[in-house]
Amino acid sequence: MKNMFATLLLAVLVTLGSVECQAAAKADKKAVVSVMSYNIRTGTADDGPNSWEHRKELSLEMIRFVAPDLIGMQEVQPMQADYLTENLTEYGKVGIGRDDGRRKGEQMAVFYRKERFELLDSGHFWLSATPDEVSRGWDGACNRMCTWVKLHDRTSGRDLFLFDTHLDHKGKQARLEGAKLLAERIQKIAGRNVAFLTGDFNAPATAAVLEPLFEAFSSARDKARMTDHLATYNGWGKAKPGGSAIDHIFYQRATPLFFKTITREFSGRAYVSDHYPIVATFQLK
Repeated sequence: MKNMFATLLLAVLVTLGSVECQAAAKADKKAVVSVMSYNIRTGTADDGPNSWEHRKELSLEMIRFVAPDLIGMQEVQPMQADYLTENLTEYGKVGIGRDDGRRKGEQMAVFYRKERFELLDSGHFWLSATPDEVSRGWDGACNRMCTWVKLHDRTSGRDLFLFDTHLDHKGKQARLEGAKLLAERIQKIAGRNVAFLTGDFNAPATAAVLEPLFEAFSSARDKARMTDHLATYNGWGKAKPGGSAIDHIFYQRATPLFFKTITREFSGRAYVSDHYPIVATFQLK
């Protein structure tokens, strides 16, 4: 796929004005990083023909086609994490179960390209009033958490952070307080370093519950020169037409070059999950 990103990066340059194009052409290509957010759909759900066993190879195909440098996944059950780790050997992985801090429950699994990145540090916190222990926050229906990694980029020589999360699907207060906690913790952990936040936020960009994140960070979907505003939840084709984008990639101290919702078919099938993956490419500052 250095195919897909090379093609899209070229398209970005073509769409720029002459002065901007010259500046972009001089940009440090070694400092370009691609980031994916992917709600993989929990493997314990009885989705009939869309159940995990029928689409796990599609996930591998999609990831290898896009070939992102960094991936933040949501709803990853232990057997899904095991399958992906076993097959995506080019990636390192960090993640723990949200229900016991070990293997029980869904993971916010972070994958990073091992050849490019060195893992310097990692951690986890729960979206609750007691974030440093397994816990459920406010009016949330589930335990919710964030997993993060600090990486050294051997290509650019920079250190960067990736945070991955999943806000509650029912609790409005849990989403708001979770967003506040994320903004606070990310700023504390990452400081002024390059940082990305991926996730299923169960809310569109216009939702008031996401204001703490939009105040602290920028959205790749909003700021990239080439972008789209497609709905990210597809519901296996049953989602209402014109739905909203509830999966987001936030960032600081980077410049988004393009943003894309991955809606293409893989092996003749329309959906790799009930959410479309999203991917953004950044120039590091």
